[in-house]
Amino acid sequence: FGTPTVTSQSFVNASEIDSFLLAQPNVSKIALIFNSPSTWNVSRVDYTLQANFTVTCAELQFLKCDDPFEAYAIPMQLALDSVLVDLYSIDALSGTPRIQADFADFPHPNFPNELDALADFGTIFLYVAITFNFVIQLSNMAYEKELHLLENLRHCGMLDSAYWMSNLISNSVMNILSVILLLIVGNIFQLELFTDNDGGLNFTAFFLLNMGFTAFAFFLLPFFGSAGSARNLAIVIFITTFLFADV
Repeated sequence: FGTPTVTSQSFVNASEIDSFLLAQPNVSKIALIFNSPSTWNVSRVDYTLQANFTVTCAELQFLKCDDPFEAYAIPMQLALDSVLVDLYSIDALSGTPRIQADFADFPHPNFPNELDALADFGTIFLYVAITFNFVIQLSNMAYEKELHLLENLRHCGMLDSAYWMSNLISNSVMNILSVILLLIVGNIFQLELFTDNDGGLNFTAFFLLNMGFTAFAFFLLPFFGSAGSARNLAIVIFITTFLFADV
């Protein structure tokens, strides 16, 4: 019935079957109960077919899933009915009877039912990839502030504008590299957002969003005296917007 090895086990009555199934969930696929077989005859056969409709997926809990109705219930019922027809058929019937059946979905509009990972989870992962730069950049600049790096460089004759410009350039380079990596990964996995839209448009959109978070990090920097406090607030902002913001 769709599995490499099939084993069977007999029970005295339906209560024993129920106890077995409750004690060992998702172990059995089909349970067959013969109701008063001593009273069966050519005009009346009574049995109950119990099927486990728990879906089993081969990959990632949602890919390559089986259909328990098609894989187990229908084959079992067809096999059983074929045996019963053979058992209670008239002697004149030649050959071994076999019941065959076809089934199809009830007519309905062609609604898409495939999982779209980008539509369901894409915005979350894109948001994480973009905003994590914000956490790193704010933490790094706060750490330099904690070490009084600007004051030491100022004593060496470095201009404040040169220091802040170097931070802006280094953060911008980090943003460019992260966006390029994001575009490469998106195209490798053939995600529609990256394959259906112009690469330059995607790069501009993601780069400007990264630069916006970089500007926000510069804005928050004066309010912190240590890297730890800055990092904690950045993580809190990240988690809060991740959970509650309409991405």
